[in-house]
Amino acid sequence: MGVSNDSDISKGVSEINLNNKSRGIAETKLSKKYDVPVAFIVSSYFDAVTKNVNRRPMPWEGFFNAGLITEEEMQTFRSLQQSKRNFKDYPVESTKCTQLILGLLVKLHRIEVIQYLLVLLNELIDTQETSIQECLAYSSDRYSSVYSLLEKNFESHDDYIGLMACKIIIKLLNVQNSPDFTFDFRNMFAYFESKLDSEDPSVVDVVIQLVQSLLAINGSRQYLFTNSPGCLEKMVHILKDTILLSTQQVIKVSVAQTQYDIGYILWLLTFDQDISSSINKRYDIIPSIIKIARSTLKEKVIRIMIFTLKNLFSKAIDVNLPSMIVSGAQSCLTALNGRKIQDPDLAEEINDLLQKLNEKLEKETTWDEYMNELSSGMLSWTQVHTSDAFWKMNINKFNQEDHLAIKLLSLVISDANGDPLAISVACHDLGQYIKYYPSGKAVLTNLGAKARLMQLMTHSDDKVRYEALTSVQEFMVNAWKNHQVDPIF
Repeated sequence: MGVSNDSDISKGVSEINLNNKSRGIAETKLSKKYDVPVAFIVSSYFDAVTKNVNRRPMPWEGFFNAGLITEEEMQTFRSLQQSKRNFKDYPVESTKCTQLILGLLVKLHRIEVIQYLLVLLNELIDTQETSIQECLAYSSDRYSSVYSLLEKNFESHDDYIGLMACKIIIKLLNVQNSPDFTFDFRNMFAYFESKLDSEDPSVVDVVIQLVQSLLAINGSRQYLFTNSPGCLEKMVHILKDTILLSTQQVIKVSVAQTQYDIGYILWLLTFDQDISSSINKRYDIIPSIIKIARSTLKEKVIRIMIFTLKNLFSKAIDVNLPSMIVSGAQSCLTALNGRKIQDPDLAEEINDLLQKLNEKLEKETTWDEYMNELSSGMLSWTQVHTSDAFWKMNINKFNQEDHLAIKLLSLVISDANGDPLAISVACHDLGQYIKYYPSGKAVLTNLGAKARLMQLMTHSDDKVRYEALTSVQEFMVNAWKNHQVDPIF
């Protein structure tokens, strides 16, 4: 797996310019030693459950009578709960609670109690340095670390319990995070993947935010791409769904925010060169990124999509350029470049990427490249087929060597068992030929290509039908003028 440059990511985060209103990883400064990212979650669902949990009385006396806690510990919990109700600071005794909470998480199983203990632990981690230390030092006969203890909550039937456990794990991981830090992400991503299938859109929304936070941990991006393809595939599917008109009703959360959150995940992943080289082949993300960048009105969404395209372009241009061209990256960037963008830095990035793309296209659209592809018979939507500059500059070369290029294209569309992709590209190119060289209509007619194009209008593949129809329409252009076609032969 290619190594991503942390300085590049840091610079990128600065360029993204997340503000306090944006989702992302916010930080609560505890000390110079412990700076814990909050794994910030913006969710009315999550906030409402947390608020209800904090209001709920806990049966501490019952736990004392059952021998689960001592009288002193019972009084400590009561004091904690009372201070929360009165919006006071935690009492001094709260520093003793972390080990007790971890112990009760092992012993107790009632959903409302586990919810309360996790909320309390989360708040203690945010406010007490000793709580972090005690969590990281935890081990028992049943659980080797605080992580394995918290991961047991993934088995709960209550979504909130599993999600809060994830939030706490991410906070603790951020304390330990370093270039040499390692962690087994298997259970985390397996849990995320399962919850992405939830029928509750609010749960899916929180999961996406947690994945976004987790990707700050060393090794997590590589693990997600290599070892948890199902999790990433489901998020990409959600991103593609946001393009549909019905998505607003399906997701029930901000479409723009969902696009931003998943786009942020893709942006982080594409800092890795190997991931940038493979991700579009596996998930076909470039068309969706371009569609969203073109259609959204939210500049933060445009920004994250443009920065993701920038990574894909700079890290693996040879692999990703064909898809960028076919998906209309050039026209998208041109349109955005002409739009009134409020953020001058974003406007500069759009213009810079457009210039680099144009420069690359000028170098790549060569006749030799086209003929090499055509001779192989393995046509695909590489940049030469869709570049107006290529057709204008090279149209006369199609008539050279007794119309060799046209004959090769005719062979492709005549293959009844041919690849629909190659046939559709060949149909397109024949249409481009007579578009830029109207006299070429006679050439296609004499070669039988016109008749074959008309047959392909009923092909089983919709893309072949479309390209065949478009090419046949070129024959009708200017027909009303009784245009006389000069024979070539």
